[in-house]
Amino acid sequence: MRPRIVLHIFRKDLVETLRDRRTVVMAFVVPALIYPLLFTLLGSVATDKRGELERTRARIAAWGPVPEDTLRAVEQQARAEIVDRRALPPPEPEAEARTLVAAKKVHVILLTPPGASGASTPVRVLADSTNVDSDAMERRVSRALTEHGAELLRQRMTALGQDAAAATPLDVHEEDLADAARRGASFAAALLPYLLLVLVATSGFYAALDLTAGEKERGTLQTLLTAPVRSVEIVAGKYLAVLALTLAATVCNLGSIALTLSRATAAMEAGARFSLGLSGAGAIFLTVLPAALLIVALLMAVGVLARSYREGQSYLMPILLLVMVAGFASFLPGAELTAGTALVPLLNVTLLVHDILVGKAGATQITVVWAVSLAWAVLGILLAARVFQSEQVLLSGEKPWRDVLSPGLRQARELSPGNALAFAAVLLVLTFYGSALIERRGGVVALILVSQLGFFLAPSLLWCRLFRVPLRDTLQLRWPTGRGWAATVLLAAGGWSVGAVVWAQLLRFPGARAYSDWLGELLGKQGQLGLGTALLLVALLPAVAEEVTFRGVVLAGLRRSGSRWITVAGSALVFGLFHVNPYHVLAATAVGLLLGWVALESGSILPGMLIHLVNNGAQVLLDRIPGLADRLQSPMVLALALATTAAGVLLVRGSRRPAPEEPPGPAPVSLASP
Repeated sequence: MRPRIVLHIFRKDLVETLRDRRTVVMAFVVPALIYPLLFTLLGSVATDKRGELERTRARIAAWGPVPEDTLRAVEQQARAEIVDRRALPPPEPEAEARTLVAAKKVHVILLTPPGASGASTPVRVLADSTNVDSDAMERRVSRALTEHGAELLRQRMTALGQDAAAATPLDVHEEDLADAARRGASFAAALLPYLLLVLVATSGFYAALDLTAGEKERGTLQTLLTAPVRSVEIVAGKYLAVLALTLAATVCNLGSIALTLSRATAAMEAGARFSLGLSGAGAIFLTVLPAALLIVALLMAVGVLARSYREGQSYLMPILLLVMVAGFASFLPGAELTAGTALVPLLNVTLLVHDILVGKAGATQITVVWAVSLAWAVLGILLAARVFQSEQVLLSGEKPWRDVLSPGLRQARELSPGNALAFAAVLLVLTFYGSALIERRGGVVALILVSQLGFFLAPSLLWCRLFRVPLRDTLQLRWPTGRGWAATVLLAAGGWSVGAVVWAQLLRFPGARAYSDWLGELLGKQGQLGLGTALLLVALLPAVAEEVTFRGVVLAGLRRSGSRWITVAGSALVFGLFHVNPYHVLAATAVGLLLGWVALESGSILPGMLIHLVNNGAQVLLDRIPGLADRLQSPMVLALALATTAAGVLLVRGSRRPAPEEPPGPAPVSLASP
């Protein structure tokens, strides 16, 4: 894939889409106007209705021998007037009361059965909860009756010569632990996740439809296919154009909704306050980003199957409905972010945004949801790319699902970037839920053994077998050159310093310090694991299994991207994400950059295994040998180790054995060529 071609298609589609006034209005103008107007209108109506209810006197009907002093108390305390007084109730009081309330002749009916006598007088309060006026007046009357009953009890206690305070053995005062900011955040958390997801979908809806079904209907997509460009470059350029518009609209919508909710909560009767700062807005945007990647990919993949703009609208509508269903979870009181819901695409984003707004989200939750959502997004992008590779779909609009969904990669003799990312997505889900199951049933030894052998090594070998790629070339099972081995020795001697420097900076944060202590205890810092066992489980086993996975399968697929930086950085990021904890992710990614560079430049997986072995083994020894950490972390030793690492990085460059048997990259596809 050529970035210059992709960028050219991206600019072309972006400019053409922005020329469409309908897309600009629906993506930017309408959301910026509709939410302030909507909330202002709703707030104005609610305020006016509240004021009207406060000014209105409650119209009360009293049927039966309701005590007169009770009626006087209700008239005074509830600001009510008796408009219907009957000595005897009607034969069917509920039916007549329902008729009177529906006709707005009365709001509340007080009913005492005939012949009621004794120390306690039964009073039934009849009201219609579906009628706003009746429901509000019922609360006012019930409050007045409660206060009057308490006053009668105090009077009786005094008449009996008792202390009136004894009539209230419990002086109960209800206090809300949530302050105004938390009440406002709770209100916003019920609306904002739903609105954001729906707006992401609607913002990309028209752009994706216009650049797929719209171009097919106008005949411009067929013209583009005659140019000397690859189908993957076409889908990449169009995808980036739709994604850019969607993310821009999301930022505008997020700001508009946040300001609107700030005004709306300030006018709430309960007293609430909501303010979304830059850090909170950034966290929400990053959380929604993988969801946007997935939604745009689905819109592109489904939209291109349509033969006309109108047909595309009917195809894309189910996607909007799915997004709305996932976003509706923010309204459900019992919905929580758990290990199960974190796996469900879009739903996990909704629940995480809710938790961020109410202050419940932790760094681990954010990392897990982001990683899972990114994995789903990768699968969506692969689906879109697969659909765009079918020329029959692009030209005629027919839907040969056999061509779209057929496992064409099985015939390839090399893994592709999409294949590698799909493997990482599958492995992430397997590792996350499998490790949770092992943790409940076994100890640390079982966890490491099953994780390394069952979640890394075995799936990697099975994946290569599934796609029929040669193990020797995919995993780079070659002996390094002499210069490669010399560089490996230098990197093994000093490479541990990369992780040490990064980790030393991270330990400034309390969370990293706590995680470091926990990890040391888990791996046997206090002697729970013998030294030999710890070296085997923590150093040797990961050096083999993780290198086969990340510098073998993942790096082999990313190598086909044609960019060394994408290959090294991509494999390092995937390697880091599997360490879950945010602090460990950063440290592991830094080490992964070094290991990926060595594997790519040396053309062998063996140097990375040795460096990985020494790095992890050093961590075990640091925890077991007193004073060793202080000596290795001295400025002079660290400087020497970093210099050795730099020398190894320079020396390993270009040490790869020549491989003339490697096939060249795919040639550009053109329908104009014979």
